[in-house]
Amino acid sequence: MKIIGKYYLHNQQLKAAEDLEGLPELTAVYEVLRLIDGVPLFVDEHLLRLQQSATLMQRQLETTLESLKSGLHHLAGKNEINEGNIRITVTFPKENQESGRQELYAFFFPHHYPAPAEYVNGYGLKSLHHEGPKPNVKVVNASLTQQAEALKKATGADEVLLINQQGLVTEGSKSNIFFVINDELRTAPLDLVLGGITRQKVLELCTENNIRYIEKAIHIGALGQVQAAFITGTSPRVMPVCRIDNHALSVKHSVVQKVMELYNQLIAKVIGKPVSRP
Repeated sequence: MKIIGKYYLHNQQLKAAEDLEGLPELTAVYEVLRLIDGVPLFVDEHLLRLQQSATLMQRQLETTLESLKSGLHHLAGKNEINEGNIRITVTFPKENQESGRQELYAFFFPHHYPAPAEYVNGYGLKSLHHEGPKPNVKVVNASLTQQAEALKKATGADEVLLINQQGLVTEGSKSNIFFVINDELRTAPLDLVLGGITRQKVLELCTENNIRYIEKAIHIGALGQVQAAFITGTSPRVMPVCRIDNHALSVKHSVVQKVMELYNQLIAKVIGKPVSRP
């Protein structure tokens, strides 16, 4: 994986990026957080989820969240980077392996932020039947990544929508998804998906602003009932969806536009300055 910048963090020590030959091929949990104007967005929530992912795998992080937060601040300052994505990866020795140790890496890596026109036109999604073993754990899944990237390349889709064995729409390959049905938001519950930080913030905003929602998955066969949809994620933020397979959706729906605006206002509050509307 390519690293941006001159330095990366390894077990709380900064090292030269040119010296990193590659991450060990071991079981790993990870997080990706976004730096905007030098501020790591929702850093506490991301680090807490990293800790929870390790716990669900019956592992424990060997570093405190406060020391890791300090290390991320040092990483950004030393690289003189104010905008970008930071990936945190924690690898664990294989089960019953006597030798080996837990390793933590953090580094800036290439990202894609949607252009303003993409928020106007919306994303096209393609469905893929896939079900991960532990949806609540943010764990490296090379097989899903390869399948999703191949499907996007073959179809021109912007994101891949995952369908489980029961035909329920769960989440995107790198995002969560919300549907609008009868002006009410629907999104799959946490027992079916990885609870994204952006998803969490959107639900909080809906509660605070009296936007009706229900955490219930829809069946892929019920897409005809959907008026509009959007995905949420670290890089896309809140992105309208224009199409799922052959189903066209309304990008300009008032509920979608309202959630986009509320989320942009939240980011502005966190970083302490206005943000441009995508």
